[in-house]
Amino acid sequence: MRRILAPALALAACVTAACGDVRTPETKSDQKAASPSSAFSPMDPNMARASSRQTGECSIDLVNGKPAGEGIVLRAGATARIEGWAADRETKSVPARAALLLRGSDRSYYAYAQRGLVREDVAKNRGIAEFAKSGYAVSASTEAVQPGDYSAQIVQETSSGQTECKTGKTIKVTAQ
Repeated sequence: MRRILAPALALAACVTAACGDVRTPETKSDQKAASPSSAFSPMDPNMARASSRQTGECSIDLVNGKPAGEGIVLRAGATARIEGWAADRETKSVPARAALLLRGSDRSYYAYAQRGLVREDVAKNRGIAEFAKSGYAVSASTEAVQPGDYSAQIVQETSSGQTECKTGKTIKVTAQ
């Protein structure tokens, strides 16, 4: 996990592909998922702009239990639960490690995601059986996040390197 969002993080843009199903992903007790973050952490924006590979697919489907729109509004200091799916089409895999990156013009923040949540709808829609566990959930405080507009991206560590998927969503963090 250290490699995915270490200060020398390499990120890439990708084609955003949303599945459209906004039901809550299932969590099974036998799933081995990375522990999610409890708060968004600052990230050096120069490091966040490094690039690597562009093959991820992802979506933000739910924010605090409600369907995510194009523009998402979160209050600074509140805890947000963001759910969706992310996978790597090139390797036809679901990376075990991922994080939600809030990329701003002069600052960026990240929070680790719980991975491996069941998303049979994504596997069926994409025609790739391995995507059945492509679901993720991030439940993190925005206490450290400065008010402003951020693009939402999912960063994944794959067997062939790191990918960054642009979700096509904007997250606006408002003052407390």
